[in-house]
Amino acid sequence: MRLLITIYFLTLIVYMAKSENLAALKVGVQAGGAIPNQNIEGSYAIPGLSFHAGIELFKKKTERIEFKSGLNLHYRNLTYGQEVKKDTLISIEIQGQQGKVPSYYYAEAEGEMRFLSLEIPFNFYYIIKEKLFLQFGVWGYYHLYKYDSGTVHIQIGEGGVLDDLEESFDNENYLRQADFGLSGGIGYRFNPKLSMELEIQRGLFSVYKSGFTLPTDAESSFNAYNTYALISLRYKLFSF
Repeated sequence: MRLLITIYFLTLIVYMAKSENLAALKVGVQAGGAIPNQNIEGSYAIPGLSFHAGIELFKKKTERIEFKSGLNLHYRNLTYGQEVKKDTLISIEIQGQQGKVPSYYYAEAEGEMRFLSLEIPFNFYYIIKEKLFLQFGVWGYYHLYKYDSGTVHIQIGEGGVLDDLEESFDNENYLRQADFGLSGGIGYRFNPKLSMELEIQRGLFSVYKSGFTLPTDAESSFNAYNTYALISLRYKLFSF
């Protein structure tokens, strides 16, 4: 990974050495998470404190078009859960006779997902007016740290027919190491040095590897895609 980043920056420096460029500092906050591609019964998600910061390089292509790349660090945090109640049959034995009676099971899962990631963006900026601009492009993430674990509590029937079960789960090995996606947004320049930007990012690949299933439903596959809204402030450091 270090070799790829080194090659990327060397290529970027050579590319940007032929015209006027600028370097900028970017900081901001974001909200969102891994959004599933189907409705999940009884599920919820609560985004936690997420932020980003980095150095970005701009290359002016025309009077209205600019190219941007750089290296950003992202921290993302999400709490999620699901509550499921379904009918089932339980086995019983009365006076030596075995049989099954209708009942139900109730499953409640709660977990937390965290990422610390390096982002390399490739964006084009189109200046609509003097201070207003649009941006669109692609990005790639490499996760320096990833975490996804929690607990699931299962109750079968009422009145202590069977003991409740509580187990922990750890999905870290199912998380992909890298992610790629699309972005688009709009921004405003307050002055030549300071600007603000609203950006939407959407991943193209599921955050989980193929074959991942929910802790409350081991029979169904599950896919979720990183989708975030980012608000950023950008400050111009210097031109070169």
